[in-house]
Amino acid sequence: FLRGFFDGDGSFAKSAIDGFYNFKIFCASKLFIKELYKKLIDIVHDGVHLYKEAYIEINAQKNVYNLMKFLYSYNPSIGIQRKRERAIQHITNYELKI
Repeated sequence: FLRGFFDGDGSFAKSAIDGFYNFKIFCASKLFIKELYKKLIDIVHDGVHLYKEAYIEINAQKNVYNLMKFLYSYNPSIGIQRKRERAIQHITNYELKI
């Protein structure tokens, strides 16, 4: 569910460090975004930021890495390919510490 929601309402933005991405997800429901925030804290543990009860950002390489490993720990044929490719690039670059 989480990856499907991210495919629809989330984004990867290039970070200031080449080869890495920041995570952002939007939601119009204040109740849902607050619950999503709690779930992301459970997954990532740190560095999850809720802004204006409308969107969540995760910027630190390690925290984005932890979330991407959770969301993309397997490679099914469903989902948006460009997001999967960026996630895999972030994971690979983090593990290689480019």
